[in-house]
Amino acid sequence: MSLQTSVSLLRPFPASPSRNLSKHKSSHRIRFLHPGYSDDHNLLLNLSAFDTLGPPHGGIHYGTAFLACAIVAGNSWSGYLTESTRDGNRVKHQVDAILRNEQYYFHVPIPEDQSSLPAPIRFSFADSSYHKYPVCPSFRNWKFPHRDLPPFWLAHDMIPDAGGDTNDGDLSDIPPPTSNITLAVLRRDRSCRLSNSKDYVECAHLCPDTETNWFNGQAMASYNTNSQLLIDNSVNDAANAIALRADIHSAFDDHSFVFVRKFGVWVAHFLKPTNELGPCYHNTRIGFHREVSPAFLLSRFAYSIFPYLSSFLSPTAKKLLRFRDENGIEMIKELGGDDLRIVMTKTRGRSESLKRRRTEDDQETQQRRRCRISSADSSSTHC
Repeated sequence: MSLQTSVSLLRPFPASPSRNLSKHKSSHRIRFLHPGYSDDHNLLLNLSAFDTLGPPHGGIHYGTAFLACAIVAGNSWSGYLTESTRDGNRVKHQVDAILRNEQYYFHVPIPEDQSSLPAPIRFSFADSSYHKYPVCPSFRNWKFPHRDLPPFWLAHDMIPDAGGDTNDGDLSDIPPPTSNITLAVLRRDRSCRLSNSKDYVECAHLCPDTETNWFNGQAMASYNTNSQLLIDNSVNDAANAIALRADIHSAFDDHSFVFVRKFGVWVAHFLKPTNELGPCYHNTRIGFHREVSPAFLLSRFAYSIFPYLSSFLSPTAKKLLRFRDENGIEMIKELGGDDLRIVMTKTRGRSESLKRRRTEDDQETQQRRRCRISSADSSSTHC
């Protein structure tokens, strides 16, 4: 019997799907400015604008941009935008509108009763005709808005079984122990929540496990499905995790994209240009299991937005900041130069052991490698 002596050689599949994709460019950006500072020092956020890609600046979803500005301004949901200049036309609050101008100013209304305001804020009124509202410099200084989430963030479309059919029956409603959190999330979601891929899928935290101190300090465990987790493991709850493909997980941890509400549904929103992931998945609708908490999705949004404050927090000019001192007491103070550098160093967690962080990162990497969903048998999870 003769043996087959040839095989069919294939060309590589294109990295992107066959549909026409528009390239995300670094020029697709819109600037959001603080009205209380001079033009040389007032850049609050410079956000990628991929919701429309027309020249020259692109466009960004109003609700997403507003949420980012409001969070860094201390959850100022009463804030508003003006077009182009401090005295420009006030932008109508339409959550699903698209912003297309080159720049906008984010204002926080001056309270009518100023007597109860901290002195630094009252004194700032004398320096400017515009409210020099304090800015929160980092995620670790941010106060979670319990019972005050933005109305458009409240979800009514969580899917009971986002990952498809399971064979676990009612057992899926039982909160898993910490040691099985990865296995539980992969079994629940079945595939990557963004790409629907089943190869190399990992358990991704929403509020990162490196932020356990913030998580406990803000009483975030109240949103957990398992109320019996020890304080050191409180972040490891299924409500705070989703399944993502390995490369998408890396992009998620690199602040490349977040999950937001647009037109009443959850979608992926990319914050920086990427060659393939952004053009493929920006504004892709996401099906989250009912177990996933919108509170943790908001915490991840904030966690990913704060690094984009770096230009505003340049130590070359004093800025009015809302932060916590070493004792956890909230302060509002104008800082610049070395004082600002010191605060920023502390808020980035330099006081924590770098060795401990490296150990945690190594352990998480090893756990990712151990826990995969097999494409050959989608009913099995290897852990």
